[in-house]
Amino acid sequence: MRAQDAPRPARLADAPAVSALLGPLFERHIAPTFPEERGRALFRAFVEAEAVATRLSAGAVAFLIEDASGAAAYGERDGAHIRLLFVRDDRQGQGLSRRLLAALIEGVDATAVTLNASDYARPRYRRLGFVETGPRGIEAGVVQTPMRLSIS
Repeated sequence: MRAQDAPRPARLADAPAVSALLGPLFERHIAPTFPEERGRALFRAFVEAEAVATRLSAGAVAFLIEDASGAAAYGERDGAHIRLLFVRDDRQGQGLSRRLLAALIEGVDATAVTLNASDYARPRYRRLGFVETGPRGIEAGVVQTPMRLSIS
């Protein structure tokens, strides 16, 4: 593992770089799977720099992996629920998701972590050990499948 591939806690000052990572990945891979514009708008607002900064200021557990090109991967959780786990396209398949996941679940006071997976990410989460806990659904225009990973 390269030293720069180690996750570090995300800081408030990272919010613009995190948003710049998440926005294009959402537009390319996830937005096309949302059937309604309101779902796309909700997610876009969720990954704007101001929203990321607000969550970081409120104590969200978040990690960032950087490389020479900038933000390469980002993960965020609230309690035992993972809200975001994104890896830049050119860094896919290099273990960054596993490193972020390990950082995110360290210290979780629960027997499992949960997340709501997009259609695009669901196979990737399965490879990380997550299992589906309910049917794929659409809430407020956001397509998601609830998933769970046992951690103890």
